[in-house]
Amino acid sequence: IDLCAHYFFIIGVGEAFMCIELMAVGALSGLGQTKVCSIISIIFTGSRIPLAYLLSQTSLGLKGIWWALTITSICKGIVFFFAFQKESKFSNLSS
Repeated sequence: IDLCAHYFFIIGVGEAFMCIELMAVGALSGLGQTKVCSIISIIFTGSRIPLAYLLSQTSLGLKGIWWALTITSICKGIVFFFAFQKESKFSNLSS
């Protein structure tokens, strides 16, 4: 139970950012910017493996893997938010 409680807390920290990410992916895809979505997703999802390895070698242990998922979700949410802001301004200018 203690292990699950830590997992839910750590993953819960990044949930709001994951919501932003999912909304921005949908919006960017609607603007025809699927290449941007793919690039951002591949970079940050791919970075989970080395980050999880590094964090799991610290005193965090297994929790380091969960923190890697959360950290990359937060980063993706932030990057997608700003990518949407940038792309939506460009699409408004070209209309």
